[in-house]
Amino acid sequence: KRVFSERLAEPYSGCLNEESIKNYGTELTQIYANKNLEYSQEDCLNYCYARELAKNCKCYDTTFSHYTFGVQPCLNVTQFACHLNGFIDFFSNDTKIEKCKKECNLN
Repeated sequence: KRVFSERLAEPYSGCLNEESIKNYGTELTQIYANKNLEYSQEDCLNYCYARELAKNCKCYDTTFSHYTFGVQPCLNVTQFACHLNGFIDFFSNDTKIEKCKKECNLN
């Protein structure tokens, strides 16, 4: 038997659903709300990291080629080093990660 659960959205918990995402106010959540896409924390983290990578390293990770931010792919050693250092910094920084709330739908 499969059970589906859903958390209550903010202000009752720290998660986002289709309704609460419209009021959350980050750049990515507004993109999701405007296009009626289903939000996920993983997509949010990928987007936020890709944006920071483009800003700091002036390149994008080809794994996430749908987030290019107008820069070239990371192809040389300098860019890869920047990418690696940026990845470690981003995903070890709780303040940055907390900007991407968990999704309420737990299917």
